[in-house]
Amino acid sequence: MIELLPSPFAPKLHKFIDSLQSSCFICSPYITAGPVRRLVNVIEEKHIEDAITVKVVTDISAGNLVSGSTDVEALILMMERIRKVEVVYLPRIHAKIYISGESSAIIGSANFTDGGSYTNLEYGVHINEPNIVRQVTSDATKYAQLGAVVTLSQLSDLRDQVQQLRSVVRDEQRSINKKLRTLSIKLQRNTEDNLIRIRTQNRTVNAIFAETILYLLSRREMSTIELNDQIRLIHPDLCDDSIDRVIDGKHFGKFWKHQVRSAQVYLKRKGVIQYDAEHRLWKRLT
Repeated sequence: MIELLPSPFAPKLHKFIDSLQSSCFICSPYITAGPVRRLVNVIEEKHIEDAITVKVVTDISAGNLVSGSTDVEALILMMERIRKVEVVYLPRIHAKIYISGESSAIIGSANFTDGGSYTNLEYGVHINEPNIVRQVTSDATKYAQLGAVVTLSQLSDLRDQVQQLRSVVRDEQRSINKKLRTLSIKLQRNTEDNLIRIRTQNRTVNAIFAETILYLLSRREMSTIELNDQIRLIHPDLCDDSIDRVIDGKHFGKFWKHQVRSAQVYLKRKGVIQYDAEHRLWKRLT
């Protein structure tokens, strides 16, 4: 059965949270404190904080954290109060998916935020057909595999960096000062560098690109240009156009594109992708 969910969205989101028993999957680019506190309170009231598994896929990019679009304190609260929480950082995630167990899912426009719950005009669908829910879970899990798992310690470090950056940005806005501007740029760069370290902590950039190529080619055949464009959309933080590959003083183009090319060569040698020279398309074999 599929149920249509017009605004107001809060009752639907509350019903979803109240239904949680064994597992919860939240995919939302923005997350704020209100829905998280309700989630934590309901789980604790049910005394399942040690049993339930919670996976969260969100975008903790520096801009989102500094603006408060995503509340790092809320993510920390969730990890501190619920034992089995996995937070995945995935830039460019835009899907809003909420899955309870194996038989209930909400897909819609609402973020896991107070705005998504109360103030915005949102729309969604509630699905309780197990076969469809399993497919939704599978697709959302594939998205999660493109991201990086973030530890509580890393979130705490990000919180400290973001607080410092916010303070500098506030000072900069009050008094546009070259020194402060330089400092805010440096702090933002340091925060972004830390986020890239999180993204690459357990695997190389080439491995991330290889997984992304397989994901993209599982959907359809693509040219090299299409692959590069799609990879840049999914991983903007790893595709820095300002960095060239320079050998013996000669420029050979964007460094990240060479990394994508290396991933393509690796997958081709493994026999999992193939290049169709006639049609100039890459395709997945397995």
